[in-house]
Amino acid sequence: MYKITKDFIAIDVETATRKGGICQIGIVTVTDGMITGRECLYIQPPGNLYCDINIGIHGITPQKTADAPSLKEIWSYIHEKLCGKTVIGHNISFDLNAINKDLEHYGLDPFEPENICTYKILNARLTDCCRHYGIDICNHHDALCDAEACARVYLAYLQSGEKYPLIEKSSSDSFMEHKKLSSDVKKKDLSNVCNTGTIFYDKIVVITGTFERFPVREALAQLLKEYGADINGSISKKTDIVIAGNGAGPKKLEKITSLQTDGYPIQLLTEIELYRTLDCICSNTP
Repeated sequence: MYKITKDFIAIDVETATRKGGICQIGIVTVTDGMITGRECLYIQPPGNLYCDINIGIHGITPQKTADAPSLKEIWSYIHEKLCGKTVIGHNISFDLNAINKDLEHYGLDPFEPENICTYKILNARLTDCCRHYGIDICNHHDALCDAEACARVYLAYLQSGEKYPLIEKSSSDSFMEHKKLSSDVKKKDLSNVCNTGTIFYDKIVVITGTFERFPVREALAQLLKEYGADINGSISKKTDIVIAGNGAGPKKLEKITSLQTDGYPIQLLTEIELYRTLDCICSNTP
C-alpha cells in the first residue's frame, strides 16, 4: 500500500530519444495539499542528441537545449529540492529510470526516493485522469504542465475518497491532437534554420491530418519550421508542399487535386513519405 500524503513533490521529465536523455524536468512542490512552488528546467541531454519521434511528442529541439546545463551540472540543485521528499509522478518509474540512466552516464550515484505513482493508482492516462477530475491540462508533454497536472490529479483523488475510481479511457485515435496551429509557428523565420539543404527550406507548407510519430501536430510544424518551412494553415496557389496524415481533410485533398490539374506544382507527401524524408535528413546531418 502506498503512503498517503499531502506534502510531496510532483515531477515529470521529457526525454530527447527513445533510449532516454533528459531534456526537460518539471518540479511542483505541494505543502499541506497546496501548490507552493513550480519550476521548469531545460537540460542538455548527453551529446544534445534527439530523435524526431521525441521531438514530435514534446516539441523540444536541440536548439532549445544547446545552451542548457547538463544533468551533471545541475543535479546538485535538483537533488537538494527532491532529497528527503516523497516524489510523485504519473508512471514515475519512467521518470526515475530516465534520471538514473543519465546519472549513471555521468558517473553519479542513483536517485531512489520514496515515491508514489498516480498511474498505478488510477490505471489511466494522465489526460483521462485530468478529464475525470475536471483538471485543465493545457500543454500536455510540457514537463511542468504534466507535473502540475499529476499533482492536482493526486490531490483530487485524495479529496474524492474513491479507492478505485472508474475513469473512462480515451481511444488512441481520440487522443491525437487536432488543435489549430499557433500563430507563432506560422510566422516565417529563416534566421535560425538548422539545415538549409532540405526540401522544406523557404517553401510554403501545409499540414493536414494526424501523425503517429507526432501526436502533437504543433511539434511537427515546429520541426519543419526549423528546416525553413513557411507553415500555412490553408492551401492556395502559392502552396509548395502539403503533408497529409491520417484523416487528412477531404476538402483540402480535393483542392490539391484541382490546383494540380490547373498546373500548380504542389507536392503531396503522405505520412510514410514524410518519415522517409525526415529520416534521410537526419542521416545526412553531421
